Amino acid sequence: MAKAVHAFLSTAVSRGRSLRIGIETLLERFWPGSRAHAPAKTHSSRRGYIVAALKAIDKLAAWSVQRERSD
Repeated sequence: MAKAVHAFLSTAVSRGRSLRIGIETLLERFWPGSRAHAPAKTHSSRRGYIVAALKAIDKLAAWSVQRERSD
């Protein structure tokens, strides 16, 4: 999952720039309709995959991931 999120963010963010994007937005990008159609447990698991991916990306050189409290 981290590779897929990294690939998406790499195409969406220019070097030296930042992008504000929520976890739910990323979930919708990878699993369209997840919130509305997937069982709550599945949605929660997928959310965990996105959070773990962002934590992994934050450890990469030249990347910084900041999480807002509402996410």
